[in-house]
Parts: sequence; structure tokens; C-alpha cells
Amino acid sequence: MDPSLGARKLVRKAILEPDNNEIYAAYTLIRENLHIKQSWEDEMTRLIAWDKVAHADVLRAIQEYDRLGPERFFSAHGFAPTTTYDLVWDKRRYPPKAILGTAYEFATGQRLASGDFEGGKTGAVKVLGKLGFTIQPRRPAT
Repeated sequence: MDPSLGARKLVRKAILEPDNNEIYAAYTLIRENLHIKQSWEDEMTRLIAWDKVAHADVLRAIQEYDRLGPERFFSAHGFAPTTTYDLVWDKRRYPPKAILGTAYEFATGQRLASGDFEGGKTGAVKVLGKLGFTIQPRRPAT
């Protein structure tokens, strides 16, 4: 039997039974490095096959952005302007999350919503960097 199974049962009991001390439950979660997944998390979490996205798919998304312009691009693909990072290509700046999400759609035929994946250092920025693209912190508005 898995030795952590007993600890998991203890944590579940502490969380699910309202008469137990919530602070103790939180402490136990941290001490045991456990996470109890809620059913809604299963629905919200999606395994995204970033390995299906190629450099060419990202270039196609950039071309789509240039063709449509920002407002129409965001409207057509369901994303918003970037706030933290820019993808820099050919001396122009692009929204990394929107470009990667659109590239994923081009590569797989599956549309991603903005909430389906992260845009920052551990998300779109990381994936685009692995594909050879330059990502820079967003310049402050002047």
C-alpha cells in the first residue's frame, strides 16, 4: 500500500469534515506536499500538445495578425492584447499568447481559449522560446 495514502485520507477528512481545524488541514497539505483536485479542475485542465506546433505555424499566425490587424485578429481568434511580454519578429512586436494560441489552432484544428493556457514565462513565452522565437518584456507605454 502507498504510504502516502493514509496521509491523503487524513487530509481529505480534515478538509471535508467541517468540524476539523482548517488551519491543521492547510498545514498538513503543505507538510505532505499534497493537492486534492476538485472536479471542476479536471474540466478546466487540458493537456495541450505544444509539440504539434511548428515554427511555420507561428509564422502563419504572425502573418494572420499582420493581415487582419490587432483588433480583427483578437476578435477572430478570441484573444486580447498582451500586457507583459512581446514576441519580436522582423523588428515588430506581437502578443505571444494570442500568436501561440492561433498557431495551435492552425497546427491542430483545435481552438484554444485564452483561459486554457498560461501566457507568461511558464506558458506561451516558454513554448515560443523553444521554437526559436525572441520574447522580450513589454515596453512601457510612452
